[in-house]
Amino acid sequence: MPIIIHCQRGVEPKFWDSFWKEKFDRESLEKYYENFSKTPRVQRIFTQYLPKKGKVLDAGCGFGFWTYWLKNRGYDIEGIDVSKNAISFLKKNLPDLPVKTGTIFTLDYPDCSLNGYLSLGVIGYFLPEKIFQEMARVLDKGGVAILRVPYANPFRRLKSFLGFYKRSKDGESQYAFTPRELARQLKGLGFQFIKADFFDSLYGFYTEISGVTRAPLFLKDKRRSRLDLLRRSLKIIFELLPLRFLFSHNLIVVAKKL
Repeated sequence: MPIIIHCQRGVEPKFWDSFWKEKFDRESLEKYYENFSKTPRVQRIFTQYLPKKGKVLDAGCGFGFWTYWLKNRGYDIEGIDVSKNAISFLKKNLPDLPVKTGTIFTLDYPDCSLNGYLSLGVIGYFLPEKIFQEMARVLDKGGVAILRVPYANPFRRLKSFLGFYKRSKDGESQYAFTPRELARQLKGLGFQFIKADFFDSLYGFYTEISGVTRAPLFLKDKRRSRLDLLRRSLKIIFELLPLRFLFSHNLIVVAKKL
């Protein structure tokens, strides 16, 4: 079973409408995209496994960075998000970007109509059985799913066993998973489990040790920090595989529909 971790975020559409509006009152779309562009390991997974032929869905696209990035590299991609504010903002600022409002629980696509499916940061807010069933319905044979979820790393599993995580109310918890748990669910729906990789180990270490869910500034924005050397050094250290396995915040998995 997945473990529950506290994260102070919500699952209701109104939460995400408010979240995205407040975020882009503070920073520009260009800055947001610039920060996301510094993710070469994630980009390599996309270019290695995501099919160039056929339709790809970015399920839960938020402010559309990956829809934008993949479209500019020749992918036939469309993004959906439950937040009307996010989609309206994108249509205003990037009118050529193919995005629309929608929910990942009931996708407005025919059976076996997609060749690729991304969901990067949504599944952890729900138990994924219904999401995976809908994903399996719309993906064609040979279609690839790339999913990012919170990782139930060994340190989090220890904290869960010791009772550190307490669910306060709906919308303030996330589910975290192990690769084995995801592989079992996906194989039961007719998928071949191809790959699992660990990400954001320094952030995961900091948040689990400190109990603070927001990373300090020097971990996020090197241009404004005098501690950039420390930030870069720590990131290099925490990219070592043993530390990634122990502390990573996120897990990215790749699966193919058989």
